[in-house]
Amino acid sequence: MTNRINLTTYLLIIFTFLIFTSIDAQIGEGGNPWGLKEGNSVSNIPTKAFRGLDHAALTALSKQEEAQGLPPRFGELRPANYNLNNTGIWNSLSNGDRVWQLKIKSSGATSINLLYNDFYLPEGAKFFVYGWNKKS
Repeated sequence: MTNRINLTTYLLIIFTFLIFTSIDAQIGEGGNPWGLKEGNSVSNIPTKAFRGLDHAALTALSKQEEAQGLPPRFGELRPANYNLNNTGIWNSLSNGDRVWQLKIKSSGATSINLLYNDFYLPEGAKFFVYGWNKKS
């Protein structure tokens, strides 16, 4: 049962990776995401930092798993429970709109992939994810 769960998890991660590398992750809005409008500074946005990666240990683990017939390791799952009520910051725009922002950092990671559950956006809401270079 554990191998089935692990295989399912790996396939989900790989599927997610393939989707996000073959298409844009968001519909282009033109200009900057709302959180970067009106000169909002990214320096006041709280940062959630994950511990650095142990590449040697992950490579060794991946080799062991592949020897057991498991698919190649794509990354390391780091569970988190971030939501609008327990982290991030709310900023108000001059038109009355509100923007929730959070920075996520992982030293040594070549990419960060986000998996969501219990995800809901009310009508009219927009969701942006962008990198340090402020591009999607």
